[in-house]
Amino acid sequence: MADPEDPPVTWANQTYGLDKRLVKACKKAGWVSPTLVQQSAIPMILSGRDVLCRARTGAGKTAAYLLPVLQKILQRKTGEGGGEPGVRALILVPTNELCQQVARQLDELVYYCADVVSVLSLASTSDAGGGGGQKK
Repeated sequence: MADPEDPPVTWANQTYGLDKRLVKACKKAGWVSPTLVQQSAIPMILSGRDVLCRARTGAGKTAAYLLPVLQKILQRKTGEGGGEPGVRALILVPTNELCQQVARQLDELVYYCADVVSVLSLASTSDAGGGGGQKK
């Protein structure tokens, strides 16, 4: 647990080692400080550990896994041979609504690194009744 005399964690003073473009995007999105979920999950994910998180809506779960994914992509892009085009991450979600939410958040987070990271959303256009991919 944090010492009560320690200053509160903000995106400006976080120690996760996130790329400065990601931190800047967090601030641009209006996020003052990481949520408890993000403070707990981001360092664990960045260290390679698996995380299972259950929290209320609005707790920051999406950013808690997107930021480490983007961090790893940016690290790989700046490393040796990292400029090669290709898929670096595939994020699967169960609903079109969640797909749109994740895509919106990704667009916010890659704002300052869109020159090296691309986002493609492939949401289904079929109805839940198995419309065979027909457009609505």
